[in-house]
Amino acid sequence: MYIGKTAVAQEGQNGVQAITTKKIYDKNGKLIEEKQVSAVVVESSINKVIDIGTKKYVKPKPKVQIGKAVGGLDFNMALNKPSGFTLEQFTKALTDSKDKNKIFENNAKYFYFAEKQYNINGMFVAAVGIHESAWGTSKIALNKNNLFGYGAYDSNPYNGAYSFDDYAESIDLVSRVFVKYYLNSKGTKIYDGQSANGKYYSGNTLSSVNKRYATDKNWANGVYAHMQYLYSKLK
Repeated sequence: MYIGKTAVAQEGQNGVQAITTKKIYDKNGKLIEEKQVSAVVVESSINKVIDIGTKKYVKPKPKVQIGKAVGGLDFNMALNKPSGFTLEQFTKALTDSKDKNKIFENNAKYFYFAEKQYNINGMFVAAVGIHESAWGTSKIALNKNNLFGYGAYDSNPYNGAYSFDDYAESIDLVSRVFVKYYLNSKGTKIYDGQSANGKYYSGNTLSSVNKRYATDKNWANGVYAHMQYLYSKLK
């Protein structure tokens, strides 16, 4: 047993002893002498035995099933492949002090659902959201529930940006856009029996997506830095 734990190994029991005494009285009936003449044990007593733990407790390391991509995170990895992370891992990775409004923490499940439903790396989608919204603190993110600046063209970013009813809607739409237009070539079978349009397809890597998705030439490097950060939290 561990230190601090005890257990009764044997219950105790009182013994029984028969004692014979001799009493002597005078002629007036007054007790003048009393002495024990014999003592016989009828039933032996039993000691109570308590086991005391001596084993030191060592807190076990949590068993975390890391997704396949953890060991293979690479700038040139295919983004139209699931990360393999569990919902618990998505939640852990997206729970962060940088997420001041807890937007990513509270919507972690939707990045997980997008990965499951659309066969896309959900951590990539989350990293794009973090990059574009500065961890959900941008005006577009806060006022329009748009984590990706979707529709925010350089000429008129705020007014052009789409408005969503909630963050889940923006996560779902952008995930489908990536899968349908950027990450798969035309005719590739994707979700719900549909085929990819492939209009902006240049490949399924960060660099390939950067060519047609963002005018910022350093966009892929910025998104990858966030992916590295999220993945590192699950090692």
